[in-house]
Amino acid sequence: MVISAVVWIVFKKPVVGILLGYVFLIIAVTLLVRGPFDGEHLKLELFWSWKAWSVQHNQVVANIVMFIPVGLLAGWLWRWLGLVFVIGLSCGIEVVQLITLRGLCEFDDVIHNMVGAAVGIGITMMVKMITARRESQ
Repeated sequence: MVISAVVWIVFKKPVVGILLGYVFLIIAVTLLVRGPFDGEHLKLELFWSWKAWSVQHNQVVANIVMFIPVGLLAGWLWRWLGLVFVIGLSCGIEVVQLITLRGLCEFDDVIHNMVGAAVGIGITMMVKMITARRESQ
C-alpha cells in the first residue's frame, strides 16, 4: 500500500497507485491470507466450474466481480491492451497458488478474471467515448 501511495504522490499517477493497491488486495485475498491445504491443486478441465454451477456459482461470480475494478483501471491506462496485464496477473496468481499449494490452479479462474476485466474495460471505454463526444460539442 505504501508503494501505491508513493506512485500516486511522487509520480502524479493516481490511477497507477490505485491499481497497484487493488492488485495487492487481490494478491492478499488469493494468496496471502490462505494457508496451504491438502487436496487437489490443479484442474486443467476447461469450464469445469460451469458444469458444477450449483456448487461453484459463488466462486465464478466472485472472480468476475473481483476483476471489474482491475479492468476499469487497466482500461483507463492501456485501453483494451489492459487485458494483457490481466492475463499476466491472473496467470501469475494461478501459478503461485499451485507452487505454494494455497489454491486451485485452473483455467476457469483466468477466464472468469478476464470476463470481469473486459466488463471493466468496456465501461471505461464507454465513459471515455461519451466524455470525448461531450467535449467535442
